[in-house]
Amino acid sequence: MVDKNKKTGIPFIIFLVVITVFLSYWFLKQKEEISQESVAANTANLNQRPIIVNNSNSNSDIANTVAPVSSTFQNADYDFEIANTSEDEAKEMPSGNIYTVYFNEDKISVLDETSEGVIRNSVSVVTESAITMAGQTGARLKAESTKDGSEVNLILVKKNGRLYQFQGSDSFLDRMIKDFSFTD
Repeated sequence: MVDKNKKTGIPFIIFLVVITVFLSYWFLKQKEEISQESVAANTANLNQRPIIVNNSNSNSDIANTVAPVSSTFQNADYDFEIANTSEDEAKEMPSGNIYTVYFNEDKISVLDETSEGVIRNSVSVVTESAITMAGQTGARLKAESTKDGSEVNLILVKKNGRLYQFQGSDSFLDRMIKDFSFTD
């Protein structure tokens, strides 16, 4: 006579093994996504959304502030200013070694100049042209994000060990070529 518990025990063990395999796979996938996000947080994330933070005079204390809109946006810490239009609301977001200012959907990031390779590796360049911006030679790129294939418009300019990355619409980049200046 066959023991009824042995018949139901084997399928139950198989069920537990299958569930364990699925859960292990899921946890590994989650760990992989978290590690990719932490790596992305330490690089220039080209698809980053604005978070309203910091006061422009200090990177030590994080406080929720919105820079007042004026005819000129200035940042003495990073030696630049931008002639601003009244419709722009500048939101500053320092994060580690990256300082970013958002103007609606467009942004300017200031990074260490060695970050240029990371930025270029995160996009597939379609066209690149040399430009002069605020007396410095730079590059204007039309590219596609390697992450999701979306269109990315960039200007990259180096000065004093810093890389100034401008990202946004063509009209924003045209305006930055005209209105951005270094203050040092």
